[in-house]
Amino acid sequence: MTREIYKKIDVEYPDDLWEVAVKAVIFNPEKTKILLPLYDYGVYGMVGGHLDHGENFDETLRREIKEEIGVDFTGEITEVTVTKREYARQPDNRESHKIYVIYSLILPEDTKLSIEKGGESTVSLDWVPLDDIFSDKLNIFEGYKNAIKKALERKEK
Repeated sequence: MTREIYKKIDVEYPDDLWEVAVKAVIFNPEKTKILLPLYDYGVYGMVGGHLDHGENFDETLRREIKEEIGVDFTGEITEVTVTKREYARQPDNRESHKIYVIYSLILPEDTKLSIEKGGESTVSLDWVPLDDIFSDKLNIFEGYKNAIKKALERKEK
């Protein structure tokens, strides 16, 4: 989407791209499971996305929760950590840097969820036991595992 915005305003796409996104570690009330989207390429992710112009982090996270899992979340969210990931994602192999602001929140497991408006590659929303997240049973990015660990540490305080 970022590249399309640059084309619309007739500005050259920068060589060194920085993107900011928010992600949510969504616990069940007992903090024994986490809600994770499963993508069509077989990897689990976290609910969240990029800031829209003029939004703050809280507004973005609540909008993304509504868009990706169909929940109008009005409860408490807690900032957990900020992470940075570097990767070459552009077709011309220019390096892109992504900054994630990670939050945690609690959502009952019986909450009605919907992926109708979710990410185009989301195939399911799964309540995953914490033990599975930290084992080799689950295909999840290591950075997300670290964010979940930090969220758990914060919840224990």
